[in-house]
Amino acid sequence: MGQNKALLKLGGRPLVEHAQDSLRMPEISQIILSGTLEGYKTVPDATSYEGPAKAMMDIIEGYPAYEGYLFVPVDMPLLGGDILRPLLHQDSAACYQGWPLPAYIPKSVFVRHECKSVRSLLEALGAKAIEPDTAHQDQFINVNTPDEWQKLGAL
Repeated sequence: MGQNKALLKLGGRPLVEHAQDSLRMPEISQIILSGTLEGYKTVPDATSYEGPAKAMMDIIEGYPAYEGYLFVPVDMPLLGGDILRPLLHQDSAACYQGWPLPAYIPKSVFVRHECKSVRSLLEALGAKAIEPDTAHQDQFINVNTPDEWQKLGAL
């Protein structure tokens, strides 16, 4: 994308703020931003360029007081509570069919694995892939390329 996607603006606000807003619901007691992002309170990655699976494991180990962890990518700005909430009610690790993120990992099933990808981490944890409600399919728009960004802006 040529720049940090978290700071791209959609509707006048950075994608990171859309991600934070998607997590503002009664079931969420703390929002933790992983990585380094100027102007925001974040938890820097323990080791740079190791990927999101490593960052997810580091967050779980660094914040052991929680019963579960919901991971939301910054590049899916249309996610809302109606699609995230069902993940929180799973008693195993869970994600949506065809999408490794967003994902929920209960502390009770977490064991550190040497995984390079979120998909492999979820597989190692025995994550259940649940079907999203078809009424909310549009929330799974992911922006990783300039073309996808343009399509998002056209919505």
